[in-house]
Amino acid sequence: MSYYEKILKIILRVVPFLFIAGFVPIFPESFYLCSMGVNCYEVTHTYENIGAFVSFFSAVFFCISGLLLVRFKSPTVFLSWKKFAMWWIPLSAFFVLISAPQSGGSIGIGGGPDREIVTWWFAGLFLIISIIIIIRESVKLQTK
Repeated sequence: MSYYEKILKIILRVVPFLFIAGFVPIFPESFYLCSMGVNCYEVTHTYENIGAFVSFFSAVFFCISGLLLVRFKSPTVFLSWKKFAMWWIPLSAFFVLISAPQSGGSIGIGGGPDREIVTWWFAGLFLIISIIIIIRESVKLQTK
């Protein structure tokens, strides 16, 4: 088993736990946090965006990692995708953190994108760009 296959298998084992952990601040009552004296509104209102970010990106990361492991068994494809993922995830986390916690406005006029929308955008772009990188690198590999 090569280095990249080991890394991908570790990712495929860890990411589902991150996905579930992301739901804890989104739905604290489902994890019985409200019964322990925790104000559910404060937990959901304060940490919901962090949970959404962790859940969305872990789901996308899981899909891409599975695709890389099952379909494209090449270290060059993995390394090019890894280069992209290493700077994309911190960049998207930065943009999520600096975006507005809630969008304001009324009468259909919004105050800009909120953290949840920014999280959806960056997770979707991560998926699309990852698929493009994987396809491009695999086509390059096949033409050699």
